[in-house]
Amino acid sequence: MEQTAAQQTAAQQTAAQMEESVATTLKIASDWKAKGDVRWELSCVGQVLEGLLTIAVTHHDSFEAGVAYLHGKHAEELLARYHELNTTLLNAFFANPKGARAAVDHQVSFAHIGWLLGRYALGDAILQIASNTEIAKYWPLTKFWTEYHRAMTCLVSREAYVPRPPPKLRGYEKHWETYLRVVEALTSGADTAPALAACADSFTRRNRDKRVNSFPFDGNGRDPVRWEFRLPSILARWNA
Repeated sequence: MEQTAAQQTAAQQTAAQMEESVATTLKIASDWKAKGDVRWELSCVGQVLEGLLTIAVTHHDSFEAGVAYLHGKHAEELLARYHELNTTLLNAFFANPKGARAAVDHQVSFAHIGWLLGRYALGDAILQIASNTEIAKYWPLTKFWTEYHRAMTCLVSREAYVPRPPPKLRGYEKHWETYLRVVEALTSGADTAPALAACADSFTRRNRDKRVNSFPFDGNGRDPVRWEFRLPSILARWNA
């Protein structure tokens, strides 16, 4: 029996199928905007950005080609829209924390997209909301993602980062942890070669490992990607 596009993994779908899904979600975002529902509009815009990023890493052979694709799909404008919507929710939260009706989004991947696109100030602003400690009290992150956010905050502030990850890393966290080591090396002035080599090795292994689960834009053995987006975004932000 032939799979529908919705049942197929990112690697199995064609770029055209994925773009059709993205276009549908973008239309739904417009519908929520017309209804004045900021949280659902934000959710849809975030899904559109994640979908475009997944196409970029799954169907384009290099960082340069993937970023050019994102530029061509107006990802900067979508990211600015995402940030504006999330800022609206943040302001509503600060006005009445206990009465906040919708969660402020704290996904750090959108900051990485900003850095990939060369929109460093926008990426930093997104990270600032994602790492807000008051937000975390109401919508907590896992211990690992709390540490990951702290690492990216140190990267932006150029403050020496000393990793304090959870003692027992689970599943894909073992691969994401390699980015913490890169930030540690960059912010301490140490030789980055070992950390970069560890990232490269991790990328190869996780892209073949069918046992681990991940976001579709990070890659695994079931949904391999052609290039990784986190490392070049980290290096781009550091060198900005």
